[in-house]
Amino acid sequence: MINYLEVTEKRAQKLENLDEADLNSITSQIDAELAKLEALKAEIEATDSNNLSAIAQKVKDEWNTVKAFSKKIVGLILAANTNKAISVAEKIGDKAEAKIAGLDQNGLDTNSANAALAAFRSHIQLAKDKRTEAVAKFLQITDLNSSQQLFKEGHDLLKEARDHLKEAHKSLKDIIREIVKAKKPANTGSDDEDQNQPEDESD
Repeated sequence: MINYLEVTEKRAQKLENLDEADLNSITSQIDAELAKLEALKAEIEATDSNNLSAIAQKVKDEWNTVKAFSKKIVGLILAANTNKAISVAEKIGDKAEAKIAGLDQNGLDTNSANAALAAFRSHIQLAKDKRTEAVAKFLQITDLNSSQQLFKEGHDLLKEARDHLKEAHKSLKDIIREIVKAKKPANTGSDDEDQNQPEDESD
């Protein structure tokens, strides 16, 4: 259990985009559990066979606490992965926005592209909001009894965040299509008119 908690703590410290206060809270709780386990280990070594049943219950209770921590960390890792996907999408969106701005400066029609960009930004923000709500759920996990429900709620919120990322991806395709369309020169129809002009048959 001690090794498991130490590995869990290292995983928590590698989480990206997690508030420092939340990370400090997690690591301090893990350190507290590690201290309990070290004390329990010493107690086991000093206990005779007559008191082993009482110690066994303590070990069971502590293991349940460790499992609850595991749920919390797994949830936060999933949230961190979702946040990474959001960050990648935002960078692509920024590049698309810069291209639209360039077209706008050249006097080209960018209304449709900007509308698609607004839809993209909206879904990205909703994905961020759902991820934040999910993190809040995972951070509420403190014991095994509540861990299952809180983990499920957090996981469902992350699914909603991923759904918004999918919609953002669709909007991004729309942006690209509208950028390509805006770059095409407008067809005035003059060529067709020239081709359809009757020939002068007079001598």
